[in-house]
Amino acid sequence: MTRFGRLAFALALGALLPGASASAQTLGTFRWQLQPFCNVLTVTVVQQGGHYQLYGTDDLCGAPQASPRGASSSV
Repeated sequence: MTRFGRLAFALALGALLPGASASAQTLGTFRWQLQPFCNVLTVTVVQQGGHYQLYGTDDLCGAPQASPRGASSSV
């Protein structure tokens, strides 16, 4: 699975998280590593009404600068 594929999977998983109705409520920051890969993914999920924003980074196996990613979804 490519790095983009792992990140897409992580963002899709984050979009399935339940949330309470509130304006710009942060649902949480989640970090995990998909073995056997060395990349650590960090995703923050923010809900704005029925709209979810996912902001994440891939640490590129411990590189000095992480690779940013983002997505949004409406429910």
